[in-house]
Amino acid sequence: MTEAHTTIHSVHALKEQQSVATAGSINQALTNTDGSVFVFYSHPSIYVANKLQQGENGKQACNDWLKGINEALTAQRKNRRRVRLLCVQDALEHGSELNQQTGLTAEQLSDYQAEVSDLELMAGHQLVLQNDDIMQLIERLEASTLQLSEQAYRVAVNVEAVLSANNEAATHLSSSGEELNSLKEENELLLLQLQQVQEELEKTYIDKQNNDAANKYQQRIEELESENQLLMQQITNQQKREVEEEPPQPDIKPEQVKELEEENELLLLQLQQVQEELEAYFIKYQDAQKELSKVKSEFNQMRDQKKKVKDENNKILKQLLTTQEQAAQLTEQLGYAQSYQKKFKTEQQKANELRNGLAAAQRELQELRIKYTPKKPLSKGAKVKQKLLRRKPNNNALPKWLNEQIQQVEHSPLFDRNWYLSQYPDLASINIDPAEHFVRYGGFENRSPSPDFDTEFYVKKYPDVLAEGMNPLLHYILHGEAEGRLPKAGQQW
Repeated sequence: MTEAHTTIHSVHALKEQQSVATAGSINQALTNTDGSVFVFYSHPSIYVANKLQQGENGKQACNDWLKGINEALTAQRKNRRRVRLLCVQDALEHGSELNQQTGLTAEQLSDYQAEVSDLELMAGHQLVLQNDDIMQLIERLEASTLQLSEQAYRVAVNVEAVLSANNEAATHLSSSGEELNSLKEENELLLLQLQQVQEELEKTYIDKQNNDAANKYQQRIEELESENQLLMQQITNQQKREVEEEPPQPDIKPEQVKELEEENELLLLQLQQVQEELEAYFIKYQDAQKELSKVKSEFNQMRDQKKKVKDENNKILKQLLTTQEQAAQLTEQLGYAQSYQKKFKTEQQKANELRNGLAAAQRELQELRIKYTPKKPLSKGAKVKQKLLRRKPNNNALPKWLNEQIQQVEHSPLFDRNWYLSQYPDLASINIDPAEHFVRYGGFENRSPSPDFDTEFYVKKYPDVLAEGMNPLLHYILHGEAEGRLPKAGQQW
């Protein structure tokens, strides 16, 4: 299947011989092509005006227009990408854009060209404005339509041209009595239409004090200005035709002329009032524009402030995420540290157990060594040495080697002078230095030099010390500590 544009699908027929497209026929056309199907519709004001020109009822014409639009929207709702809606009047005005976007030409749409008078167009336009169903559907229809220009198609209703034509006809009395009666009816219709336009403008201004309403007012002013220019051109042309033709003056009663002149003056007065109201609306529109500019400025400031706050929030959020990641890392590291600490405590407990076991084994070994080591009697030299230590030297003079031993004991942290005197109060009656007493007598009497060294424990645990004739503390200082011997019960090394 290939895309074809030879068939025109229109949901509105402007002539009797034209066929009307339906949702079913549009869907059938979709099955016959791989491309898009372009569906045309007529502008509601032109469609209704055309039907009025053909003698049909205005309300029925509005209903027929709504029926066709609903058929088009129903077909498009099911195939939004392939069914494209276009306004036939917009397509006729923009032939080159039509050809570029659809491949169709304006000549193919020539049968849908509607030629209606200004009066009928104005009447059709007013009927459309009064139909709520059409007005509610217009905005949706424009949004669904493929636009061939920058803005949606608008109908220019030349109200002043109609009024001017009627005024000229009444002034020059260029028509018959029957035409005058018709003119009166048209004037009454114009009065009704002007009143409706005025009410519509007032309602629009009250209900929509926003930018869209202001645009409509501005557009309406531009349309009126355009219509005024067209009206002046038509008046000029009409005057030229009247000068050239010079039609015969009908027999008209002066009362009818006067009545028409009064009605025309009233129409001109009402038209002037409408123009004054439009000028007032335009002034209000300018004030609204100023207020809108002020609101836009405040909105831009609020938007910039909001953006600034958003940027700050994003920065804080980023910092928070970074902090959370760092906290997660620290938590993970803390978990590792706690695990290592737990393992360390377990290993430390094992080490303490091993150390305690080793100390117990060493004690058992020492006890076994002492138990199974044959005791030797004191050597002759040891006995002599003990006697020398206990002997009181003459003239209180101590040998050099004894003074050295006293100094070693006195400088040892295991000898506490004050504690020794308080522990053994019998020394108070003896005039002797505590360190000298311990070296010469106290060590051999199982007296302890401080709370940190138990002499009785030391000599019992290590009997070889007395066998050598040495002071227990001196032995520990010179040999025992290096050999790993204990200074008191319960001590560990």
